[in-house]
Amino acid sequence: MLVVTSVYKDRYDNVLNFCLKYGLDLIVYNKNDSLKLDEEIITKKTDHFTIIDIPNYGRCDYSFLYYIIKHYSALPDKILFTKANFMDQTINLENSIHILDYKFLLMGKHLKYGIFNKDYDINKLFSRGIRDYDIERLFQTRDTINDPCFQSYTTLDFYKMVYGDKIPPKDEILNFGHGPSFCVCKELILAHSLEVYKRLLDTFYPNKGHWTKWMGYSENEQYLHLGKRYHDNLLRFWMVLFVQNYSTNNIRTDYRNYCAINI
Repeated sequence: MLVVTSVYKDRYDNVLNFCLKYGLDLIVYNKNDSLKLDEEIITKKTDHFTIIDIPNYGRCDYSFLYYIIKHYSALPDKILFTKANFMDQTINLENSIHILDYKFLLMGKHLKYGIFNKDYDINKLFSRGIRDYDIERLFQTRDTINDPCFQSYTTLDFYKMVYGDKIPPKDEILNFGHGPSFCVCKELILAHSLEVYKRLLDTFYPNKGHWTKWMGYSENEQYLHLGKRYHDNLLRFWMVLFVQNYSTNNIRTDYRNYCAINI
């Protein structure tokens, strides 16, 4: 298993220690403000550890998509994509080692229930003791959100970008609310074409019409805010991106730390 992480003026020590403990290869993408689109610099290279400087777009989500595009034709069998600060959020990456027989594994804290269908009967969740605070309504698109100051893509927008008119899952989507890490096999990544990942990555770039100008704020402030918005929406998208026929019947979870699926 390969581990991929991303840093910007923070440290990757905890991810490196995890990789050393389990003998895993590690790629660190370091966001570099001085690099432009399509520029990258390999700043460290050993047999099992690589640091690559890339332009500073978005948050870790950008780096994850960037890796898939760069290595689409030569992916390892399984990849763990993780935030460098996983320990700050007490995410247990060791689940990726100790849980067996999965094709997609999502790890995080604070389980959330995502609803794509606005006609979904939320009382079914309430009857199971699930709080309204833990339910996320994902059926809005950019064009239906009343925010005249700044509009950018939502989770449903990303879904439509990948799946077109395909009806989103009717089941609630088990997810995590605090920056999850996820492990995915090559088979699920390759189920989408390379163009799909390029389409998603393109949305991070300015002057492409993917988001509106945020009036009264500098470009840097806008990119910072956009990165947070994209991060919030993409972390709710990874499950349905890689698990194309999602069903809660296929999920194994402890309802606290992980959701695993093998389809």
